Amino acid sequence: MVEVPGNPDQPELRSEEAVLQRHGDWFGLLKVGKKKQADARDVIEHAYANSQGMMHRIDVESLVAAALHCQPKRVFEIGTFKGASSDMLLRLLPDAHVTSIAFASENPTKRQYNNDQLRISEVGALVGPEHRGRFTQLIGDSHKIDPEAFVQEHGRMDLVFIDGDHSREGVRQDTELAHAILAPGGAIAWHDANPKRRYIGSRQFLEDDMAELALATTDDFQGGVAFWTEKLERQLRKTAA
Repeated sequence: MVEVPGNPDQPELRSEEAVLQRHGDWFGLLKVGKKKQADARDVIEHAYANSQGMMHRIDVESLVAAALHCQPKRVFEIGTFKGASSDMLLRLLPDAHVTSIAFASENPTKRQYNNDQLRISEVGALVGPEHRGRFTQLIGDSHKIDPEAFVQEHGRMDLVFIDGDHSREGVRQDTELAHAILAPGGAIAWHDANPKRRYIGSRQFLEDDMAELALATTDDFQGGVAFWTEKLERQLRKTAA
């Protein structure tokens, strides 16, 4: 392990053999055309303003690039917060349905959620009324989801976005769930690939524990996104060889 210099709120450790390949230009790497980028500009600006500091602009742009790349019809988000990212995906993908789960409890455990202090009425509140017909809000614990029952009710997911329990074990469990409910050729994305200290477990899992090789944003800011598909992993490994 080596120290990561810079922002004192950033995690101080990074694996020397990280299973992330960090790139600054996701639109280019994922071959998202200039017209699609231009068409998505209003969505990006709205999502960045809507996130109220919860997502860096690079996070928003990278998630948009990933979504435009994989064009999911069914999305499952783990960790709703106020719904800025769900609203963004619904605006960006007019044919998609987003299902999102938030953990709410009067007695938060040692888990590290980004919605620990939200009232249930605030969860998902930023999803626009015009998109509500394509949005399903779940309240519960993603770690208790039965994958088979979930697939029977909601179908297999084309994209799973993990931004819930940021503990190392929690991210591992949510990643296992994502693989279990993923459609063939589906994608997984994670928020907080280079987070503030409270969410260090997310980065530890992604860099030290995860078996897959994933794409990630650069780590010179607080936040960060990682993204994986089988096809992309093959591409990254070929490039790294």
